[in-house]
Amino acid sequence: MIVRETVSRQTGTTVQVIDNRDGMFDSDDPNGWFNLCVEHGGVCSHETRALATSFAAVPREWCPICQEEE
Repeated sequence: MIVRETVSRQTGTTVQVIDNRDGMFDSDDPNGWFNLCVEHGGVCSHETRALATSFAAVPREWCPICQEEE
């Protein structure tokens, strides 16, 4: 479930914070929270919602395409 969607000031890309604690999205990742860069498909997982929310602002830290476009 998407709990937050924002546009990153850092890159101008749309980033979603996703709650996957119920396992709705098929994933082998044990963490329950994800960031998704909507434009590029980059994904990063986190143990807590707070971490996922804070990383939403900095997709250059975790999205490979955002990193290349720096």
